[in-house]
Amino acid sequence: MKKLFTSFSIGIVVILVLVSCRNENTVESLPLLGDNPTVNYNLTTIIAPEYQDRFSPGDEIKIEWEADPKIQSISLFLYRKSEHRDVIARDIGNSGSFVWKIPENLPQSHHYRIKIQDSDIINYSTLSKDFFILE
Repeated sequence: MKKLFTSFSIGIVVILVLVSCRNENTVESLPLLGDNPTVNYNLTTIIAPEYQDRFSPGDEIKIEWEADPKIQSISLFLYRKSEHRDVIARDIGNSGSFVWKIPENLPQSHHYRIKIQDSDIINYSTLSKDFFILE
């Protein structure tokens, strides 16, 4: 009797698991990233500033990048380590460069980075390597 009860219990558990795992949205029915042409491209490569470039508050620096021509506009943000510090430019044309004047009151650090982001698809972005802003 105990074996019969155990077998019956296992059978019920298996049936419940199989029934509960049924889902209309199987992997095959979900759209793939490559199926949407608006998001199927390489974002950017940051050319400048380069790793360990040194600047001072008040300097004008040329931010340069290469991006897929499908990207219409981009936004530029300043980060210190992983902390968002400032908006450099928002929704500018994907021209490949932008001249930015470093604010005079920006704290010195060896850990600044620039984030370039697609203005239309905000999850598509890339960060520069660390550069310095020192006096």
